[in-house]
Amino acid sequence: WNNNYDSTVQIDSIRFILYSDDSLLTQNVRPSLYFTSDSIFNEYLSTYLDYLDLSNTGWFDIGEPRFNNVLDTTDNYMYSELIWDIDTLLQALTDTLDSNLVRSFILQNTNSDSSFLEFFSEEASTGETDPKIIMYYKQTYTSGDSIIIDTLTNTIYSNGDLSIIDPRGINNIANMIGISNGSGMRSIIEIPFNENSLPDGALLRNAKLILPYDTSLSPIAQNIIIDPLESDSVDIDSIEIYDIDPVVGIGFPYRADSEPKNSLYILPIKNILQNITLGNEVNWGFKLLSNEKNDPFEHIWFDFNQNSNQARLEIIYAENQ
Repeated sequence: WNNNYDSTVQIDSIRFILYSDDSLLTQNVRPSLYFTSDSIFNEYLSTYLDYLDLSNTGWFDIGEPRFNNVLDTTDNYMYSELIWDIDTLLQALTDTLDSNLVRSFILQNTNSDSSFLEFFSEEASTGETDPKIIMYYKQTYTSGDSIIIDTLTNTIYSNGDLSIIDPRGINNIANMIGISNGSGMRSIIEIPFNENSLPDGALLRNAKLILPYDTSLSPIAQNIIIDPLESDSVDIDSIEIYDIDPVVGIGFPYRADSEPKNSLYILPIKNILQNITLGNEVNWGFKLLSNEKNDPFEHIWFDFNQNSNQARLEIIYAENQ
């Protein structure tokens, strides 16, 4: 707001806005918004274990939002805005004496309803549908003998958001393995392959790990990632819930991803297998995980019990004569 004139600024209103692509959201349970002047989470490090006893007691109750459905130029639905008026938070949001000016909001379903409500996160766009606070204000300044009043806005974008799912309420499916971001489920696959699996000096032309998945349990097509393990995972308990992923992948240049096609994931693993045959790497197995951009509320369940379409490794190689 710096300029070359004497001016005054008057805040007219402050709004907190969330966005959703659920056109029926207004017919569902409306979420209540709460505010605290403290920072209570880390987008990259926080887990559900940090919030087992979380209570909004002492938080400022802002209440339920009003809704605005945004349409395009042909009156087709684009997204919904959930708007809360937060004028009473002006002092808390602009406290210049606070050296760590970080504020937190929390959403909670009214009446403890368990329905999932989905909103756009800060990664959803370049700003249009990011969670934000918008300040509407008037700036009055003089220019010569004239008094000029401008009606302006200032936007404060969120710098982090977090959805936490308690995995203890999610049941595993017998004889199947699954992966999911929201519940933190990841899987380990061991492939009986070593440097003696191919003739000496064999050159791999192609290598694909083919994994069938259950389309009835995983109806939404999602990207998955495979990453060779850096060390042996024999001591990992498949039932235990770990605060931090206990299995470390090698990553670049071996980490690969795949989109599903015809009920299959076809994962390229030629690079790591070639280096195993050359003795540059050890086959400790592979980690499967859901891509970070996938819907956190969805699971991918693999079906390794099919007789007609089993999980398999296919290798094409050239042999030196």
